Amino acid sequence: MIKKIIEYITLTIAIAGCGHAPEWSLESSIKVKGYPIEMSAENAVTIPVNAIGIRGIKCIGDNLLVTAADTSGCMSVVSKEGALISRPFLKTGSGPGEVLYPPYISWIKFVIDENGHNLALFYDNKGKVLKVDINESVSKGIAQVDCLIDSLDAMAGSRYYPLNPSTIFYLTENKSRDGYQRSIVPDNSVDCDNSPMEVLDGFTSKYKNNLSTLIMADPSGSMIVEAGSRIDAIHLYSLDGSFNRTIYSGNIRVTDSESSVKCYYDVKVFKDFFAALYLGISMDDLDEGNYNSVEIRMFDWEGNPLARVLVPAKGRYFDIDTHAGCLYVADEDFDGILCYDIAEILKIIQLEQHP
Repeated sequence: MIKKIIEYITLTIAIAGCGHAPEWSLESSIKVKGYPIEMSAENAVTIPVNAIGIRGIKCIGDNLLVTAADTSGCMSVVSKEGALISRPFLKTGSGPGEVLYPPYISWIKFVIDENGHNLALFYDNKGKVLKVDINESVSKGIAQVDCLIDSLDAMAGSRYYPLNPSTIFYLTENKSRDGYQRSIVPDNSVDCDNSPMEVLDGFTSKYKNNLSTLIMADPSGSMIVEAGSRIDAIHLYSLDGSFNRTIYSGNIRVTDSESSVKCYYDVKVFKDFFAALYLGISMDDLDEGNYNSVEIRMFDWEGNPLARVLVPAKGRYFDIDTHAGCLYVADEDFDGILCYDIAEILKIIQLEQHP
């Protein structure tokens, strides 16, 4: 059921010099008090997936790419009805064409090459950025892997997120080990204004995990989304420095006591909007699986809230097929995928973005 609010929800917009911005914030901020559209997801269709320890899902045409904790092959492709399209590929190990750890989908930048092939770009935790050709891997039954960038700093705790085949977003802990530093690698590969990154780099905490974020980029690789892992806030900023905004709910103070709340867990990006899976539960409940519902929060690329979908499932990973109008959520209870019809909500968002 969709609840469409006739009058747009009033938002408190705090800009530097106008009101009081929250502590852990960029120059501009929006406090979300509600969503223009709210929906309770119902009547899920169950898609069986023979994968243990799912680490993410990605809609690719008529199929779903699934990553999982399977050492014999941590990627596989299934149809949206659950039929196996490919046997698992991309083995874990230290040999050629292998990865040290099974990648989470959130580590991966997906691009389409000139041949229409879907490419997965990600850091392999061994100092390299790899390219996996999904189409060729499915066709040949073995991972087709190329190295794009070599000799990166493999320091523990460092994270690399490809923005495109030659440009990497780099995040590592600072020298005091009480926060993080952000940069672009190589530093001359894109025209970049680092001022939003410098603001976020300036925040510190005795427990730096309080400041950890899930990093994604828009399809063009020019806008960064950082969703708070332990704080209910999302930082949105452009690499050229022309836009920055923090989206938050409630108090987002950074403290020197360890946060016990798990906030955002997965993010997906699309042309007109991005969506984030929000938990809002204690770390103990997350570890023990003591939760039965999640939220999918949708925002436009200026940080304005568009919609919230309440999902009655123990989910951590999701994706949206904007063409078919389907929301896919990986359910922790049975290592399968649930499909919900959200075509109506996507149609409303599309009309509001392109009236």
